Amino acid sequence: GLNTNLALFGGALGITAGLAFTSGATQIDQTARTNWVLARALSDASVPLIEQAAVLASTRATDPTDYGLMRQFSTVRFNTLSVNYRAPERVARLLRAQQLSLALQGSNLGLHSTYSGGRDPDVSAWAPGESIVDTGQLPQPRTWQLSAYLTY
Repeated sequence: GLNTNLALFGGALGITAGLAFTSGATQIDQTARTNWVLARALSDASVPLIEQAAVLASTRATDPTDYGLMRQFSTVRFNTLSVNYRAPERVARLLRAQQLSLALQGSNLGLHSTYSGGRDPDVSAWAPGESIVDTGQLPQPRTWQLSAYLTY
């Protein structure tokens, strides 16, 4: 992870940002495993042979394997951004307060991934004795929050 803080105008404006990097993570593409009948690899000869082999290996009646459905990926996620503004005292006094601060905070703002499965590889399922699998869950939501802080 990488976090950074920047203060401007004598500390009146503060900006904080956070990034997270993951490299070499692996999980099974469960969506491809359970929807194999829809796979292009079964009917289209232009699909790369490794994908055709993965679908066939995962659908064998005896001894199926997930080998070809293992997806290795890397991600860079823009986790957080926070912008804080401390208003001048004269502005706070208009509200009969000693101090006024405003904050805008966002989370899960961006994702760049080499993952070829679902939209967000960090939304997975895990069961004891099983691998981490992509079950096609919806991606994590982007959230924003606006706050005002008054000190009396």
